[in-house]
Amino acid sequence: MKSLRILLLMLSVSLTSMALAQEHGVIGGVSLGKWRESGGLTRGLKFHYHVGYEYRQYLGNKFAIDGIALFGSQGTDYEFQITGVPKTEFHSRNYLSLGTIVSYECFKNFRVGVGADFATYLGRIGNASFNEKKVSVDIPLAARISYFFNWFELQLTYKHGTCNLIKNNYWGKITSRDIQFSVFVPIFRK
Repeated sequence: MKSLRILLLMLSVSLTSMALAQEHGVIGGVSLGKWRESGGLTRGLKFHYHVGYEYRQYLGNKFAIDGIALFGSQGTDYEFQITGVPKTEFHSRNYLSLGTIVSYECFKNFRVGVGADFATYLGRIGNASFNEKKVSVDIPLAARISYFFNWFELQLTYKHGTCNLIKNNYWGKITSRDIQFSVFVPIFRK
């Protein structure tokens, strides 16, 4: 219920900001990510993709708020031992996320920002015997640096997951870590 309230709040803020935005455009890119576990789970870094829509509302000369709606794919290899025999599996899941980043222009065309996302994974991560959760939700904290060229912006974002993605009796809290490289192309400007 708490996750639903956060999603509705972010959605209402996103829709309101979208109507007032000064730039609208498409965003796409690749990510390098992994899962992090508090116990003995070994993960592998995997490339994945994301595409979506971004808008920007400027607040004065230096500050801006970016709203981002993404569809992406995230996967990881992990190795575990339950019966004494090491086993490696790969899991890949699609996700939807709504995010907000507040940025500051430090130098001409160079911005730094911080924010958060609300991400929900489409379908169960792993099979039912591996994960008791049917739907996994994450609220990663984000930090971004970006540089704007004449007609596009390059963005590098680090996302630090805060919610447990998998529930079972074998491991502790499993969270995600991602580095995203994105290209934002503003199509409409006011």
